[in-house]
Amino acid sequence: MERVTSKSELSVFKRTDVSTVICLLYPGIILIDHGHFQYNCVSLGLFLWATFFIVAIENDIMATIFFVLALNYKQMELYHALPFFFYLLRKCFITVTNESSMAHLIYRFTKLAIAVIGTFSAVWYPLVHSWDDVLQILHRLFPIK
Repeated sequence: MERVTSKSELSVFKRTDVSTVICLLYPGIILIDHGHFQYNCVSLGLFLWATFFIVAIENDIMATIFFVLALNYKQMELYHALPFFFYLLRKCFITVTNESSMAHLIYRFTKLAIAVIGTFSAVWYPLVHSWDDVLQILHRLFPIK
């Protein structure tokens, strides 16, 4: 662990720590969320991990896996699905200029697709034994007639 030497670094370090602790211990999430047995903080935490992997580490595969886990935990994450999808799609297309880049685009998109399908399969495998099970789960998630 590095030592903090200057006062400005020390004050920023402490402010960051205080902000993190305040966000993690926010009573609204703890009391309201858990009091109503919603547990939204789990899916939001998985979404934050996905965002961390996309922005800080630039590991799109891990970001995709964490986002799919968040989406499977709570369908509320559908609100974040379109921006997340289009951001990853944009990252796939960002450097396509010639045919060799087109092959690279297909490779990157295929990696993301495999991560999505593989994670969905791993989560749903214990629950699904027939197509009727899939339809029943989807009907309970989205009760539209």
